[in-house]
Amino acid sequence: MKRHIKLTALGAALAALSAPASACDIPGLEYAYLGAATADMLTTLDIKHHANLQEMNALLGTHPSDAKVVAYFAATDALHAAMTCELVNGNVPHALVSAWEYVTIGIETGYAVHNYSIGLRFSF
Repeated sequence: MKRHIKLTALGAALAALSAPASACDIPGLEYAYLGAATADMLTTLDIKHHANLQEMNALLGTHPSDAKVVAYFAATDALHAAMTCELVNGNVPHALVSAWEYVTIGIETGYAVHNYSIGLRFSF
């Protein structure tokens, strides 16, 4: 079951890219964002194994179900990809699109590093 949830999560992350990919030229940094968001999601899924920890994201609640975590990250990945697509299609300067990507990669990486630092893990 655990492996199934992880595979579903990774599939959801890839699906988030596939929809807008046909509508615009997704920058390579979008894949780095998805990697960071996936690391955040997979460590978030480990919260249920730590009774002394709780999720801090108010949208997820203190002890979210796996389904809620996967749905949340699938939605935010899709929104991020759509926003990136809008920036690219809107002829926003490349430097600003890159800034968007780097800032959001940094935020997601920070969440994943924090999760890891408090003992949350994932494995395949």
